[in-house]
Amino acid sequence: MLNYDDERVREFATGFEGTVLTFGLTAGADFQARWVRPANSMGSEFRVEGPNLDAEFVLPIPGRHNVQNALAAIAVAADFDLDPPQMRQGLAGFHSLPQRGQILTLPGPVTIINDCYNSNPLAMSSMLETLRTWPEAGRRIVVAGEMLELGPQSADLHAATGRQCAASGVSWLIAVQGQAQSLLEGALAAGFPPEQTRFFAEARPAGEFCFSLLQPGDVVLVKGSRGVHLEIVTEALRRSVEELGA
Repeated sequence: MLNYDDERVREFATGFEGTVLTFGLTAGADFQARWVRPANSMGSEFRVEGPNLDAEFVLPIPGRHNVQNALAAIAVAADFDLDPPQMRQGLAGFHSLPQRGQILTLPGPVTIINDCYNSNPLAMSSMLETLRTWPEAGRRIVVAGEMLELGPQSADLHAATGRQCAASGVSWLIAVQGQAQSLLEGALAAGFPPEQTRFFAEARPAGEFCFSLLQPGDVVLVKGSRGVHLEIVTEALRRSVEELGA
């Protein structure tokens, strides 16, 4: 079972003598997810077409990248002759692990996308797209921690992520620690308003500043590498918002 959306992974089929099935969002995949759209603020709905399968599904977590993950499971299930109701039941029971795309809905209302377990440019890009397409968001705020272990290209990769922030409808960009400064510089070079940015060397003051910004309807993405400890930001926001609403 291969991810058809990744050209490098497609090549794994070359010379393989066994059965190869592919899944993906791209036309040409054996199992293709189509018409992917938000089901609500907490999930996605999509249709899968493939060998002996043409059915609609709902995934209770947001993001096209998570649809792709679910599609892999659906393709395997279909190959083992599970029917769509069984697949839907399995998807309905799925929930995010703590700090991995976890959605916290707080008084206000304020929504926190808690994805601070780890980060890299591809994962950050996926979450920015999730934030960009979030339905009925007031303002979109990003607390972006440094992405560690990127080697000599780290500054350039952070700057590219900053440019994506500038293109993603983000209202505020808060960068935390080290090379996250390059992320901020990339956003500014792409036209992001400087008065709507801040850099902090540590997570705690970043969390305090983010809380001072919050308004009803805001959606906040918190994402960075494990060593940045952005769980401090998430917990500070959760505690402060709940105390304010008490």
